[in-house]
Amino acid sequence: MIPRIKLNGKGAGLPPGHTLSTGEVSLLYEGGSLRYIRTGSFEIIRMIYFAVRDKEWLTISPVITRKNIRKKGNSFHIGYRAHYQYNDIDFEAAISIISSKANHFTLEMKGLANSTFMKNRIGFCILHPILNCAGRECIITHPDGSSTTERFPEDIAPHQPFKGIRDMRWKINDALEAQLHFEGDIFETEDQRNWTDASYKTYSTPLDQPYPVQIEKGTTLFQRIEFSLQGENPAKGKKDEKVVFTVGEKTTGGLPDIGVGMSSRSQPLTGPESDILRIIHFTHIRGELHLFNNQIEKQYAVLSGESVKLALPLEICLIFGDDPQAELAKFLLLYHRNRIPVKRIIVFSGNAKVTSNSLLSTVMPVIRRSFPGISAGAGTNSNFAQINRSRPDYKDIDFITFAIHPQEHASDERTLMENTAAQQFAVQCAAKFELRKPVIVSPVTIQRRFNANRNNYEVLTEGEELPLGVDPRQMSLSGAAWTVGSLKYLLESKLSSITYYETVGERGLFMGDHGSRWPGQFIAGKGMIFPVFHVFRMLLRKGSYRVTRSYSTNPLVVDGFAVADEQSGMIFLSNMTMHRQKVMLEGTKEYNMIMKMNAQNFDAITRNFQTHRTKKQVHKAVKLCEHILQPYETMILEYRL
Repeated sequence: MIPRIKLNGKGAGLPPGHTLSTGEVSLLYEGGSLRYIRTGSFEIIRMIYFAVRDKEWLTISPVITRKNIRKKGNSFHIGYRAHYQYNDIDFEAAISIISSKANHFTLEMKGLANSTFMKNRIGFCILHPILNCAGRECIITHPDGSSTTERFPEDIAPHQPFKGIRDMRWKINDALEAQLHFEGDIFETEDQRNWTDASYKTYSTPLDQPYPVQIEKGTTLFQRIEFSLQGENPAKGKKDEKVVFTVGEKTTGGLPDIGVGMSSRSQPLTGPESDILRIIHFTHIRGELHLFNNQIEKQYAVLSGESVKLALPLEICLIFGDDPQAELAKFLLLYHRNRIPVKRIIVFSGNAKVTSNSLLSTVMPVIRRSFPGISAGAGTNSNFAQINRSRPDYKDIDFITFAIHPQEHASDERTLMENTAAQQFAVQCAAKFELRKPVIVSPVTIQRRFNANRNNYEVLTEGEELPLGVDPRQMSLSGAAWTVGSLKYLLESKLSSITYYETVGERGLFMGDHGSRWPGQFIAGKGMIFPVFHVFRMLLRKGSYRVTRSYSTNPLVVDGFAVADEQSGMIFLSNMTMHRQKVMLEGTKEYNMIMKMNAQNFDAITRNFQTHRTKKQVHKAVKLCEHILQPYETMILEYRL
């Protein structure tokens, strides 16, 4: 297998990057975007990029040509052309990024529509990092010249915290102030944690204006952004490259329920597949029943069959249509004919993004009588944004729920890893809702299952092209690293239950007894064990584990989590990048390496579902112990208390 296929399932590396500086400001140019705009070790802006989004909010990837980069001292000049083509969209943009004086740069776009098309957005987007912005004061200057003083929200704002932006200024410390000036459109800011992105986003055009909008062929567009950092004492010093991962002493409680989703492939689980899955001590299996569908009997038979084969109770998502009373009666008839253990029941509507009170008042009394002692809840089958904007207030539910994926706005390698940190904020915010109910995340997937701007549930399709819900990173080392990051922030957020991925297949934990349905795009052979399988196998081998707080000095580079019982603990540590990284480990008395997953042993770990132990290496108590992590490598260590 090609080495990069092992890393990210696709064989593609990162686009060529260029580190640039202007005065005391450093930044990375990569693939048409500016990333990690910093002064010293302080991140000012996470990313600036140009986006074209279609009438269904799909982000169109550009083809970049005529790239030219010149840098000299404290100045630089970048120019390129970006061509956006998708369905009826044909749009070209000439973009320049120029710094001619210290601590200052501009971005300018001149665009031309080569076709007539509908769009929801065309323009620059600025991502502000949560850690360094949350709670900070921001002065907004509006198009009429007036100004207001606002703050970057700490809890997730359901709607735009800043509107009508011509300029924005915010302090990054006592001595320094960052400023952005916008031309060519009106900008506003949204809280992207609603979609578990780890940023606030400033963008154009305001969403209170009608969309989609038709762009006529021949239309020209212009935008300009000016960035400056002002202050007498810019923070000097190179960013510290040393990463330290510390295992703390404070525990946050026991492990939540951790389950797995039912496979979306057409073939039922085989006996050998079931045997492998039972090695992992999941608490439940999740499945959806589309009660309005004439295939409900078949769906129920498949779901109940997988529950029996895995000896796992069901987390049943009941998705109702136009006649909830009749649909619930039909489900109960099936259930009474073939009873299976039920862990919990989730009520969704196929006609709405969030479960309505009218639906709950119709079905919950019947569910309570039919399933005494079984918890039942509601929420949304898609992003946290849906329930944050329409918060549940029906009191007779036991929990609220939403789903998580990291690719609502972008799908590049860096963004996926950055976004793991936002998952904790969604859980913490949901727990503060007026109902004060436990929070369940179901499911967590690497790719989004359906477009929540268009649908409320997934309709499975098969064709020659890789479907929306499948991402080749699922079978790769980066998929395991992303999962470690996701687990870190969800486990430490004290939620009640999580469901990850599917049992088998391209969206599962291993390939199973059938080969890839898209062998040219998802390169996984029959029987392949995905690295993520081993993450759950090792994590769930003990039910007595409690979550232990851990800390990384640079979680964008190396991150992980720790669990422990009274005798020993385990550390899951992942390189979140495509480059070798050095990490210093502290906070443990003595530990030994249990498992490594990297490109060198990839073939071995993907052939063997049993323990693949490295040669025993016992590390005695030291202040800091250094490890080198290979690209997207995950290390699992056992330590003694």
